Amino acid sequence: MGANVESTLHEDGARKTTSRRFAPWHAADAIFFPALLAFLWLGILAGFVPEIVDHIVKRKPPYLWIVHVHAVFFVGWLVLLTMQMSLVRARNLGLHRHLGRMASTCCRLCWYWALSRP
Repeated sequence: MGANVESTLHEDGARKTTSRRFAPWHAADAIFFPALLAFLWLGILAGFVPEIVDHIVKRKPPYLWIVHVHAVFFVGWLVLLTMQMSLVRARNLGLHRHLGRMASTCCRLCWYWALSRP
């Protein structure tokens, strides 16, 4: 039986199964997910901002166009992740699901684009 199904044997020999739902909210969620998001943003900024500043200060040649495309998509993903977490926190699940479907479609297109390149 699955992790969400509980089976009990009754006195008459009949087996009764009940399902245990996964709790949609947990007290630790209010701390864990915002902290995870903050660590993601801080890690990205700490990793890339010093290099970008150094690149500009030393007047190095511009990055390739694909680096800019990658940056736009990845920062867009981080913004979308931030919006998704904020929408769940505000309990606006309808918009959260709509953006999730849009993000899923965008992700599939990105994979297709990446895998179709030689």
